Parts: sequence; structure tokens; C-alpha cells
Amino acid sequence: MSGSAGLAVGSRSTEITSAVGGVGWLPGSIVGAAFIIFVPNIAEGISKGLSGAVFGVLLFVVIFVVPHGARQIAIFCQQTVAKFRKR
Repeated sequence: MSGSAGLAVGSRSTEITSAVGGVGWLPGSIVGAAFIIFVPNIAEGISKGLSGAVFGVLLFVVIFVVPHGARQIAIFCQQTVAKFRKR
């Protein structure tokens, strides 16, 4: 693998990590990295021949459902817990 090809792969991983985890939030980076590590294995378990397509569909679903990343889920959970504490 040449240096520029390795840089392109690393850049894509960074973009996926930011899209899934959220930008500017350290726990989001960890969630995004976990997504990159574990979801391809899950996708391969669903369909070995189409694991790349399954990964792409799962990535699309996550970005569509949670457009601001994992931070959006954390804020929602925090607000929900705060509402229950007020009761």
C-alpha cells in the first residue's frame, strides 16, 4: 500500500468516526471508533459477500437517525433523566 492510499483510508476512518460519534466530543470519538471496529464484523455475520454493502447501509441508517452523532443521544438521555428527576 502506498503512502497516499494509506492516508486516504485513514481519512475515511476519521470521517466515519466523526459522523457516528459527533465532532468535538471525546466520548463520541470512542463510539465512532467502536463502530468502525465492530460493525464490519457484524455486517460480515449478516452477509459475507455483501459485508461492505451492509456496513454502508448501517452507516447510512445511523447518520440518518442520529445526524449529530452519539452526542445527540447522550444529550437526549441526559434530558430524559432530568425530567424524571423533577417528578
